Amino acid sequence: MIMLWRLVLEILVIVLFTFGGGAVFIPMFERTLVESLGIFSAQTYTAIVAVVNSLPGVTGGKIASYAGFYEAGVLGFILTSLAFIVPGIIMMVIAYKFVNRMKQSKIMQNISLYIKPIVVGIFLSIIVKFLDLSIQGLGWIEGVIIFALAFYLLDQRKMQPIFVIVGAIVYGIIRINI
Repeated sequence: MIMLWRLVLEILVIVLFTFGGGAVFIPMFERTLVESLGIFSAQTYTAIVAVVNSLPGVTGGKIASYAGFYEAGVLGFILTSLAFIVPGIIMMVIAYKFVNRMKQSKIMQNISLYIKPIVVGIFLSIIVKFLDLSIQGLGWIEGVIIFALAFYLLDQRKMQPIFVIVGAIVYGIIRINI
């Protein structure tokens, strides 16, 4: 039970001090769930992230909820889900009121300019880590080919991500059975 409350507290800290979209939460949760609390191994965490990214909804919320369920069943699921959701609702109400008053301010425009490169750096960090883990599991050539093909299909051909994910699942099933 102590570990559950530590997990809830860690999720609250992450949610309260992390800014950005779902992918920003991935390295934060990794530090907490793998390195700090030791709930998951790095490989298990990567598999969890891959699965939750293939499902609809908020990535960070799904990771938090799964970790809570894994650690303490339904009670853990409920508490970690609330720890992830409630602070965001409160902050959105406060932020809406603040931004609405300050939207023409030079300070707000500058804040937006400086946050964007930080978010790009976070995304690149995630990409490098996932590519490295993929290469470790598949080998250099196959890992890079799959990465490049997925990037081409998503970025150049504008294919829906679900089709790329399903294609990867089918390829993985075929590859395992060969």
